Amino acid sequence: MVMEIADQDLSGRWLQGVSFAGKTVKRVKFDGADLRRCDLSHGQFFDCSFDKADFEGAHLVRALFENCNFRNAKFVRTNASEAIFRSAALPSHKAPGLDDVEPQVSFAGATIEGSDFTNANLHKVSLSRVKANDVNFSGADLRGSLFEECSIAGSEFEKARLDGADFSQTRDAAATLPGWAASMVKLPQRIELDDLLEMVQEHRQWIDSYGLEGARLSLSGQDLTGFEIAGLDLSGADLRNCRLDFADLSGARLVASDLRGASLVKTDLRNADLRAALITETALSKARAEGARRG
Repeated sequence: MVMEIADQDLSGRWLQGVSFAGKTVKRVKFDGADLRRCDLSHGQFFDCSFDKADFEGAHLVRALFENCNFRNAKFVRTNASEAIFRSAALPSHKAPGLDDVEPQVSFAGATIEGSDFTNANLHKVSLSRVKANDVNFSGADLRGSLFEECSIAGSEFEKARLDGADFSQTRDAAATLPGWAASMVKLPQRIELDDLLEMVQEHRQWIDSYGLEGARLSLSGQDLTGFEIAGLDLSGADLRNCRLDFADLSGARLVASDLRGASLVKTDLRNADLRAALITETALSKARAEGARRG
C-alpha cells in the first residue's frame, strides 16, 4: 500500500470519495480538485496547494496541514475535528477598496472542534453554523471574519487579530472572547432585563404545562453581568456559557438547570436551589453560595 505521495499535480481531478487517510502527502497540487466526501483523516500534508478545491462532506479529522494553501477552497459540512493547520493560507487577497466583497473561503456547516489554527491567515473568512469549540485561534488573523451562529466555547484567541470580526450571532461569544476584544468586535446585543422577565414568564408556563405551553428559557452565551434576578424559578433553564458575574440569583430555583461553562465570579447564589443542576465545583467556588441546596 502506498503511504506517501509526493511531487504530483492532481489539479482539477475528480477525486470524490478517494481515501488519503493516514497518508503522507508532500508538494502535491490539488488546485480545483473535487475532494467531496474524501477521507483525509490522520493524513499529513506538507507544502500542498488546495486552491479552489471542494472539500464538501470531506473528513479531515486529526489531519495535519503544514504550509498549505487553501485560497478559494470550499468547506461545507466538512469535519475537521482536531485537525491542525500550521502556516495556513486560506482566503485570497482582495484588491484595495473591495472590503465588502463576500469572503471567498467559507467553513459553512463545518466541524472544526479541537483544531489548531495558530497564526493562520483567516482574514475575512466566513464561519457559518460552524462547531468551533475548543479551537486554538492564537495569533490568527481574524480581521473582518464572520462567525454566524457558531459555537466557540473553550476556544483560545490569545494575540489573535480581531479587528472588525463579527460575533453578533454567536451566543457564547461574550463568555468566550478575551475582555480586550470587546472594543474591536461585534458582540451579541445584551438582553434587556424587561425582555428577560418576559422570557422567564414563558419559562414558568413551560414548567407548569410540562413543556406543552410557553418556551424553555435558553440564555446560552448571554451576558447577564450584574442582573438582579433573585428568587426567580429558572429550573431546567439553559444557562450554558452565560456570564453571570456579580448577578443576584439569591434564593433562585435552579433545579436541573444547565450552568456548564457559565462564569460565576461573585455571583450571589445564597440560598439558591441547585439540586441536579449541571455546574462545576470550580465555577461554584467563585460565587457566594452560602445556604445553597445541592442534594
